[in-house]
Amino acid sequence: MSTNNATPITDDSKANSVQFAVLLAFEISSIITSSIIVIYIVVTPAFRSKEQNHSTCVLLSFNFLQLISDIPLAIHFFHLNIVQPATSVHCILWTWLDFTLNTSSVQLMAWISIERHLFIFSWNLTRRMSRLQRWFIHFAPLIICSVWCPIFYFFTIIVSPMCVNTWVFYRPLCGLPCYVATNWNYYDLIFNIIMPVLFILIANVALVIRVVKQKLSR
Repeated sequence: MSTNNATPITDDSKANSVQFAVLLAFEISSIITSSIIVIYIVVTPAFRSKEQNHSTCVLLSFNFLQLISDIPLAIHFFHLNIVQPATSVHCILWTWLDFTLNTSSVQLMAWISIERHLFIFSWNLTRRMSRLQRWFIHFAPLIICSVWCPIFYFFTIIVSPMCVNTWVFYRPLCGLPCYVATNWNYYDLIFNIIMPVLFILIANVALVIRVVKQKLSR
């Protein structure tokens, strides 16, 4: 269920105008750059066929989807200083897209950071595995990272059985979904965001240390 709040609140139109200009400028350049990258991936089968590039391709797909869906909605809001159309459906879809794409990208980055260790330091070990084992190690995390957040935020934002959403049309993302005021927010914050960020940090620091240590030992 969801309700809405169309009562205007204090609004800084100048700040919104600045954010609109900045987002629009970066949106145009990002779409051009991303389109070139997507075209290169499409016309270069050799790039797509390499296992170490699969995770990157999935991450780029999520990022490109965000460029053409979530960010234009934010640009539209900052241009008008209000959510249009001012409906609960619009707010639900925008919030679901934003939360899903942002968090999925973080989780994919976490897996990519871990996967680098396998490709760089454990290549011989993975080559000795069976085809099924290699498939599972390579694709299972990608599948989980790709489907978990859409399902989780579908339950907490769209279905929202634990509370009633109240949307504020004069706020970005129409305010926040109501689940952030429940215990589900702690799970979301810890397991969906904080832990992947820690994995990214630890895995990349460990990668630098292992590379430096390997070079010094030669």
